[in-house]
Amino acid sequence: MKILLATIFVLALSGPTRIVEKLHSVHHIEEDDFETHTHVHAADFTEEKYTNMMDSLLNLNEKEVLGCKKSNFHEFWQFSFQTAGKLSTDSANTQVLTSFEDDCYESVTVTQKYNPLLRRWSVTFAPGARKLSDHCTETYLVGTTMNYNIVTVNGKPHTVHFTLLSHTEQEAYKWAGLYIFRTCDYFENWLGDFLTTLETFFGGFTTHPKWGPIIGSRPAPWMVKSNIEFIEKATGYRWEERKINNLIDLSEDEVGNGDFLAITRFDGLDQIIEWGTGSHSGHSAVIFKFDGETYVVESQDGWYWPKGGIQRNKWSVWKEWAVNAGFNVAVLPLSAESKAKWNQQAAENWFKYMEGFPYGYHNFIFGWLDVPVGNFPAALSHELAMHIFAFAEKIAPAPIVQLVGEGLNKRLGTEGLTLNQIAIEAGKRGISLPDLFSIVEQDDWIYSDGPSYVCSCLAAGLYKAAGLLGDVQATEFTPKDIYQLKIYDSEYKVPEKCLRQDPDLPYCQLMGTHRMKLPGYNSIAPYDHMNEHCPSQAPEYIRPDGC
Repeated sequence: MKILLATIFVLALSGPTRIVEKLHSVHHIEEDDFETHTHVHAADFTEEKYTNMMDSLLNLNEKEVLGCKKSNFHEFWQFSFQTAGKLSTDSANTQVLTSFEDDCYESVTVTQKYNPLLRRWSVTFAPGARKLSDHCTETYLVGTTMNYNIVTVNGKPHTVHFTLLSHTEQEAYKWAGLYIFRTCDYFENWLGDFLTTLETFFGGFTTHPKWGPIIGSRPAPWMVKSNIEFIEKATGYRWEERKINNLIDLSEDEVGNGDFLAITRFDGLDQIIEWGTGSHSGHSAVIFKFDGETYVVESQDGWYWPKGGIQRNKWSVWKEWAVNAGFNVAVLPLSAESKAKWNQQAAENWFKYMEGFPYGYHNFIFGWLDVPVGNFPAALSHELAMHIFAFAEKIAPAPIVQLVGEGLNKRLGTEGLTLNQIAIEAGKRGISLPDLFSIVEQDDWIYSDGPSYVCSCLAAGLYKAAGLLGDVQATEFTPKDIYQLKIYDSEYKVPEKCLRQDPDLPYCQLMGTHRMKLPGYNSIAPYDHMNEHCPSQAPEYIRPDGC
């Protein structure tokens, strides 16, 4: 999780202004009938405007679920882009960009022209008739995985030049292509959208519960509020606050070997997982008993957690750390049938091998991306992700290599290629970026720092080793996939002390300010190759049988 937060903050510290400046400085010269200038006036962004911005959040009863559209207010993740077109040396020289409901123009046509003497591609954007107001402008991110530019179209043709001096730059244009991404929101809303999103992550940065909301260990109040609002807009689900949220101190005798812990922390990262997968849980752990001692085993790298990597901690210690971290935790008890199948020795052997390896950043993204179309929400795409990561790789290569670089190399059977080189190689082989990202993660892949398992994958791996799962890739399981497995006790008698706080839950919630409702709980019988090709798009998150 630290690598993910570091990646987010690398881009955050660059800031919208610096990112725009960097994009405007990479291998291009502009000439147009309409000259575009971008200004962000920080002095104009007062505390009052910020307060008004946060108070203007949508009411879901009146608006549709979060997508990728222009608006007159600031919204989560609307500083993102959506794919509008692609050019390459082999594509038609003139194309009409993909149209969207909220486009400023009836159409926008792009034309590319190559000057071999200057080794320069000229791309002209020609807008059609206005569809919205005369003040409406379209802003595009245009580029290969090496060369970028921001283009603003305001009623007149706009030409941008890409001078490709090196062989690699020319190959990137030819094989990876020049992608055109349209901003979701008006460009002038970018800073507000960015800050609105940043608020979901900002706080709870240490392991010290008494150090206050920013540098303490628990999510700050504004984080909880913003993340609940974000999830409601993004998925349609509204987290229910618990009127009584005292700690239910289940003893070692009240929990069973192999019981699953479904966990949520309102820190922004869990909510990204929930947005992408439809899960109501962002973290996973398993109760595991060694030699009469009760432990919790998990893959963890939270900045709020005292230990990192694949680990085990005694039940009493874990509960204390979980309270300090601001966790919402539900205990899902295994069924009698699952307990009868449980191979303790095989599970112990597997975990002892895995213990001590780092958190599985290498498959954090790939375990979720199963299909070429149907996993990313509207504000994201495989192509956009590749370009964002390629851009971030220039600023901070190490976390990007760990997060996506090694995983994509595995899928191509290559080693050490940069993201730009990966995009070129995939293009040469005729593999699209969505198809590349969707190649199934393999449990036996060994990365530069060992096997790679995120929290839910570790839980699935333990269940697989114990004999509860068959021929599956544990590294393809999300938190939702784990709690939907039909391996839990449907006749569990919930302790009275749990029912007093959560009378309608079929399991016990240990702690947390919000109720852990898990749709589809205990409903899908395990089968071979499960969860390898499943879509997951808001708001329905339809999961086809047998995917």
